[in-house]
Amino acid sequence: MQSFFSIKWFKNARIVKKLYLIIFIIAFLTIAGLIISVLPLKIYSAVRYYIVGFVFVFGLAATLIVCAIIKKIRKGVTEITVATKKVSDEWFTSPLRVHSADEIDDLISTFNQMAQNQEQVIAELKDAEIKGKKQNDRADASEKIKQAFIANMSHEILTPMNAIVGFAGLLEESEMTREQKEYIRAILKSGEFLKGLLNNILDLSKIEAGDVQLERNPINIQGIVQSAISMLRPEVNKKSLLMSHRIDENVPKQVYGDEVRLSHILLNMVSNAIKFTLAGSVHVEVYVIDDTEDMVWLGFSVQDTGIGVAAEKQTEIFESLDQVKQNHELGGIGLGLITAKHLVDLHGGDIFIKSSTPKGSDFRFLLPFYKNGLVVKEQFTKTNTPKGEVKNAQVLVADDNHLNQLLIRKVLEKRGYSVDVVDNGKMALEKFATNYYDIILMDLDMPELNGYQAATAIRNSGNEKSTIPIIAITAHATREVMEKCMDHGMNDFITKPFDAQNLHQKIMSFLINA
Repeated sequence: MQSFFSIKWFKNARIVKKLYLIIFIIAFLTIAGLIISVLPLKIYSAVRYYIVGFVFVFGLAATLIVCAIIKKIRKGVTEITVATKKVSDEWFTSPLRVHSADEIDDLISTFNQMAQNQEQVIAELKDAEIKGKKQNDRADASEKIKQAFIANMSHEILTPMNAIVGFAGLLEESEMTREQKEYIRAILKSGEFLKGLLNNILDLSKIEAGDVQLERNPINIQGIVQSAISMLRPEVNKKSLLMSHRIDENVPKQVYGDEVRLSHILLNMVSNAIKFTLAGSVHVEVYVIDDTEDMVWLGFSVQDTGIGVAAEKQTEIFESLDQVKQNHELGGIGLGLITAKHLVDLHGGDIFIKSSTPKGSDFRFLLPFYKNGLVVKEQFTKTNTPKGEVKNAQVLVADDNHLNQLLIRKVLEKRGYSVDVVDNGKMALEKFATNYYDIILMDLDMPELNGYQAATAIRNSGNEKSTIPIIAITAHATREVMEKCMDHGMNDFITKPFDAQNLHQKIMSFLINA
């Protein structure tokens, strides 16, 4: 056993024991003082030097013990404070040194263990963060691959579809029997259906990727509704349905929002109503939900007398592709409603259904619109609707697809244009340098020199022909492509499959107003 009064014992003794020792010394000195106070004077005089020396020694020992304890506590607290700051700054690299086995060193040991655990937790968190970042990067890369795949596949599908629909349109204008015209109309109808399907897929893909930005342009609600009804009128007439609409008198004549997305939603909803209505009517109604100083909430109702939607299906009709299981004969895969739901959500609106089988359905969606517009960046040069004709206009067409070349040539020559066709942007520049043209139709994806590069080279040519109108013609119908065309100096944009009359009007608008 260690000696009670040894230096080694004192160094390793716990603070509580040292405090007990101090208490013992103080108690001993107190008792000694009491004894001295009651001793007779003769005895006290004889031993007073021994007593004073004894009290001095024990008092000095108590003072040294107290100083040692204070120093120990102060040193330990300082070390822990400094180390704690290092831990908080995440650069604590080595544990604190343990000198003995007292309470301060126990605290230091506990602190070292805590710091080690925290260091391990931080390392695990950093490792998890790195792994999470890698997973996010992989997810982002996967999403980009998916977007690129969808965009490329859509382009590859729309390009031949442009030829199919275009040549079918040319055949429809020629002399044919009634039976042949029915066949051509069936081809055109199928082409429009496929185009709408691809547009829905592209919209869903862009929404999922967060790649859709809402516009804030003037909207004529009356015009939007009438346009949707007019576009779908052939289907209504074919099924001998009654088509009607009503716009409440409180609906503003003009609001501000995304006209294209609103048209898309309304077309999908009305088209869906016509598809599932075998007899009866389809009715469109617009009304005011709420009207504030800056905003107006409008409700759109599309009512039909069709087959209706079963109660158990109404909660999932906008979320899955199961909607058409009620009647496979009616066709469709339900993308129209799903796309409409996503577009409504993008606006911060709401969409729902009231239906009972077989009495029909009432599809409703609520959207907010601004009362005031913003100054927006113009996509392309504004032109007026042509009021006349331009004969023998010279048109240069740059497109690497020979079917599209043939289609555009036939469409334009039939309307009196003189057409030169080339396979890529490099050949377009060579033709442009040696010939005079009134307008250029430029495909974007071409070998050797693409449409963007060719347009930029024409604009930078520095001669009097450098301002020639250039219309981009492509299957990539995205906002980014439109903006990129504008940035490269193109004047307008038309998507494949294109409408022959629309293409003619665009060309004429530049030539007549030149």
